[in-house]
Amino acid sequence: MKKHARNLSLVVGLIIIAAIAIIAGCGGQSDKTYDDAVAVVDQGNKALEDLNFKVYADLVDPTDLARFKTMIFTEIEAMAARTKADSIKLFDRDFDLDDMRQSDPRDFFANLMETIFAISPELGRSFSGMQTRRVGIVAENDSTIHVVVATHMEVGQKYVDEMNVSTARLVDGQWKAAMSPKIEGVGMMLQQSLQMQTR
Repeated sequence: MKKHARNLSLVVGLIIIAAIAIIAGCGGQSDKTYDDAVAVVDQGNKALEDLNFKVYADLVDPTDLARFKTMIFTEIEAMAARTKADSIKLFDRDFDLDDMRQSDPRDFFANLMETIFAISPELGRSFSGMQTRRVGIVAENDSTIHVVVATHMEVGQKYVDEMNVSTARLVDGQWKAAMSPKIEGVGMMLQQSLQMQTR
């Protein structure tokens, strides 16, 4: 029988309380001030549900994508250095090192995520079945908005309900989403897997 798990951290709880306080303190002020920021977060969540990583990459802060590429490609180069090869096989696919090195961080991210999710159907089902509902908004400053999102998703044989904070940042006049902690988690697992192969 599937079990339900609930995970609500104290930090997220305090953010929700702060959001309610802000909304209450603003009287008749609406959230329309943050419409563009919230839209980016909503579109990002929808792209993840659709497993559309090219669209998702276009919505993410370029700084986060560059950091992701550095984190993963550093390990890939270390693997290749052991054999002094010009290419490397990952998930039964051959990747040219120069192409990866020169690729735009958006393309690097999207191509890698598409490959990982293609060989991990269970991981794909967790994201594609994810349901999200916006709970509140907190403005840290004029260029950073936090959106509290209630998430329901299936992980393995369990259903998980949790509160997450999705962040939007103003980058060169455009709102961009911070990379999802869930996607960062996938990246960290990949990094650890690559590190184990170089030991």
